[in-house]
Amino acid sequence: MPRAASLASVSLAVVGLGLGLLAGCSGAPGDDATQGASKLSASGAADASTAVTLTFASSATWTYGASSPLVAGDQVTVSWDSSRTSCVTTGMGSGPAWGTTGYAILPDGAQVSFPAGGLELQNGGTPGFTIPAGSGGDLAVWFESTNIYGCHEFDSNEGANFHFSVAASANAPSWVGSADAVVARDTCGTGACDADRHDLSAGFTYDTWARQRAAVAEVEFQAYEAGITDDPSANLWQQLDAEVHYRFGGSGSYTTAYVLLEGQVGNNVRYAWNLEPIDPLPGQDGGDVTSRSDCPAFATTLSADGQYIQTTADFWFTVNGVELRPSADKTFSGTFSNYAALYALCSSPR
Repeated sequence: MPRAASLASVSLAVVGLGLGLLAGCSGAPGDDATQGASKLSASGAADASTAVTLTFASSATWTYGASSPLVAGDQVTVSWDSSRTSCVTTGMGSGPAWGTTGYAILPDGAQVSFPAGGLELQNGGTPGFTIPAGSGGDLAVWFESTNIYGCHEFDSNEGANFHFSVAASANAPSWVGSADAVVARDTCGTGACDADRHDLSAGFTYDTWARQRAAVAEVEFQAYEAGITDDPSANLWQQLDAEVHYRFGGSGSYTTAYVLLEGQVGNNVRYAWNLEPIDPLPGQDGGDVTSRSDCPAFATTLSADGQYIQTTADFWFTVNGVELRPSADKTFSGTFSNYAALYALCSSPR
């Protein structure tokens, strides 16, 4: 078969039925995904996304391609030709009695689905997806078709899936790391002392002592991008957006907040997330909870001696969409605790 001239076009063999192709259609993100990006906007820091169309041509050529090179943050529309499946059929009223769903594994390892043909497309939804801003990598796409008569086919490049290269977003930092936690009484100049910083992989504890005595209680990390972080004249706040994504108690949705720029560290910039404003168990003696509506809505535990109420915070960071995590798909964690007596009402019988 001839090779088409469009970007990333590939000649494909006719895709057959059934189980022979199932092995090539993974239903979960790849285990080898490393740094990626969550689907969050960069508040104008990165270039505006581009609209790109992925076209999967008819069975006359079996070619596919992208209308322009893919970049992290792009809005992708998928145009899939129904002649690529033999499941196309009609039901009562001459309407489509078949449907095709598209799937994609994004560069960050997340999997998404979208309507691609027949009833799936007729019933609404957008035939496409957004590539998260930040790091680039591989984009894998495939399709699954069914009909009311039992037809079940995959269009998946004979089980290998269709792959596209995705470039990193503009202004995406080339490095993010050196995550530390600091809960200390002393300061050095206007910030923390180096001796008080410890690797964030060990977590942190924000407790009654920290509320009363700590002059610094924050989580820090650094980022580097040539021509930006090493340029003192650069408007960093306009070019690099740092965000934290956090929750308490180990379940529920994450809250997103900006992380403030703290200063330069050589050619890097340092960001600091202040723990005091997000303290989920605030209050000191005499400030106990007097209404059940003020009780924590997240999971808590008691210390072994029953004197303290505790909860965990799990979180990760992004800079222009590039993630900082302890490892792929994992989150950092820390512990907040306070006197259990302040929350006695929350554990008493109603």
